[in-house]
Amino acid sequence: SPDQRASSWRNPNTGRSYTVTPKRTYVGPEGPCRDFETTTEIDDRKETVSGTACRQADGTWKTS
Repeated sequence: SPDQRASSWRNPNTGRSYTVTPKRTYVGPEGPCRDFETTTEIDDRKETVSGTACRQADGTWKTS
């Protein structure tokens, strides 16, 4: 997704919902990186976590 465009989904097994919003994309020492914010709703309670993920040489993303 482009920066600032949220993606949401609901786990059909647990009913929990998740939203991830990429905040900023940039090239770091490791390669392409994205700052993101993840919001989870569990039992009508929201929790938000922020972080950074960078693309590894094998194409996977690693959070830091």
